[in-house]
Amino acid sequence: METSYAFSMIPRDTPFRSWRMVSYKHLFHSLFHHQCMNVLDHVGIYVYNLEESIKFYEKLFDFTEHSRLNDHGIRIVHMDMGTALLQLKQSGTPGTPGHGKYNHFGVHTNDYDGLIEKLKAMNIDYWEMSLGPGRRLVNFSDPSGHDIEVCETPFK
Repeated sequence: METSYAFSMIPRDTPFRSWRMVSYKHLFHSLFHHQCMNVLDHVGIYVYNLEESIKFYEKLFDFTEHSRLNDHGIRIVHMDMGTALLQLKQSGTPGTPGHGKYNHFGVHTNDYDGLIEKLKAMNIDYWEMSLGPGRRLVNFSDPSGHDIEVCETPFK
């Protein structure tokens, strides 16, 4: 499955939370105006169960483990997504998430139907919407409740 990635870390209380189409170029210009932002390095999320989350991202998206570390009782695993890293963090108390927030991250796939089959096989609840011919997207959550959006074609 050929996959490329686009990410947004938009607080839920911003005007960008609506489903209206906003180009990523416009979005990043609005959010980071006058700042130098060259390349996305990673997206960090807190998880309830680190090992369960690793298996989830390996199985569904074929992400691979890049590195592990322990930072003062917080276990961290970086998952390689090809163009950036997904940083999974679990606090020293299993079952307790951290205090960070994020909106969602988006993944573009050229095998949308294959992904839907994987979601069904993994018994993951999801909902789909169409943005016109050849522009389907699906939304679902990982085991810790993080929102993930997969688009059939990239937003332009």
